[in-house]
Amino acid sequence: MIQGIIGKKIGMTQLFTDDGRVIPVTMIQAGPCLVVQKKNIARQRAKAQLGFVEPRPVKHVTKPQKGHFEKAKVPPTRRLHEFMLAEDEPGVGDTVSVDIFSENEIVNVRGQVIGFGSMVGRNGST
Repeated sequence: MIQGIIGKKIGMTQLFTDDGRVIPVTMIQAGPCLVVQKKNIARQRAKAQLGFVEPRPVKHVTKPQKGHFEKAKVPPTRRLHEFMLAEDEPGVGDTVSVDIFSENEIVNVRGQVIGFGSMVGRNGST
């Protein structure tokens, strides 16, 4: 099966334990994702390209991107990312959701920060 999924940070909250401690929690909308393309390179393991489905439609799709999505017969997605495939492979156009993870499974999360430019020189500081 696919070894990952694409998600989007929704916000932050906190949970309280029985003894009164506060645990900060990040809420993530994980999936659903569509398999847009499958790659099988002879020297490498097989990969699947996933697209993250968002509630609003994608407005600006270039002609090459439009052709890429039409070939897979899936709606355009805003984010695309490749993941390694294990033995059990989904087909192009299949939906991947959080069901691929088991309960209490530890997962690694990687985020991308949207930068705001250099902070050097703002407000007179260097």
